[in-house]
Amino acid sequence: MPLFADRYLPPFVQSYLKERATPEDPLLAKVAQWTHENTDLPIMLTGHPYGILLEILCRAVRPQVALEIGAFTGYSTIVLARALPPEGRLITFEKNQALKEVLTRHLTEAGVAHKVLVFWEEAERILPELPYHYDFVFLDSTKQQYRQDIELLIPRLNPGALLVIDNTLWEGSVFHSEEREREPVAASIDDLNQWLATHPDFRTVILPFRDGVTLALYLPRQSANTQ
Repeated sequence: MPLFADRYLPPFVQSYLKERATPEDPLLAKVAQWTHENTDLPIMLTGHPYGILLEILCRAVRPQVALEIGAFTGYSTIVLARALPPEGRLITFEKNQALKEVLTRHLTEAGVAHKVLVFWEEAERILPELPYHYDFVFLDSTKQQYRQDIELLIPRLNPGALLVIDNTLWEGSVFHSEEREREPVAASIDDLNQWLATHPDFRTVILPFRDGVTLALYLPRQSANTQ
């Protein structure tokens, strides 16, 4: 599928933005190469320079506990684990059991396996049972589940938590009513975008980056009123 950037940004603009970002880490480049050579949907890879954006955001927040839903082959997982403070921990979910060996290998090669707790099932089944509250969340899994995931997470977010949500422009199809009517995923994402934009407990912006990246800062009303 074409990403939003492929549809709306000329190739020379994309090349310029990539070339003017911090160069890709060699180990992450190796993960990206493996993913392109050995998976059917390498487009699901976070990749470069998106990984730099994730790193910057995570380092800025300095989360004690971060959450990732959708690890895939481990590119974003490595980025986030490396960006944690020394005492930080990453909880990640990946429902595709076929990726278990490669994800474990990539985390070990990156030297971050000790900072990551991986669950190999649907996040919705386990999240309510976990004893964690989160400072940083990266959502990159089933798009039609995004809103339900966030509703489930809200009681488990610390004030000031940052949500980073991938694919929120969905190839640009969210812009066009006929495409939203034809494609259920586009309709679900548009619903999510409208809901977050008007939610009183979030400050939200969508970046026209790659396939659309939403940043949503959790500032619950009760907490905001005390500041």
